[in-house]
Amino acid sequence: MNGNPSLNGTKLLWWIIGTLTTVMMGVGAGTFATLRNNSERIAVLESQLVDTRHQLQRIEQKLDHLLEVDRER
Repeated sequence: MNGNPSLNGTKLLWWIIGTLTTVMMGVGAGTFATLRNNSERIAVLESQLVDTRHQLQRIEQKLDHLLEVDRER
């Protein structure tokens, strides 16, 4: 150990800063991965929603057509 208390305190401070930085980067990377994954899921669900709406519109058009044909009889 060095006899200079100020130098020991500086080393401890840098060790704490380094450790906290590493932990924060790890947490940040995990949060970013979760955010990206959720964004991808939302995009897929939005695409599926658009497809479902189109299918419903086609079904409605077919039903309307069948009702029109039935009325003409």
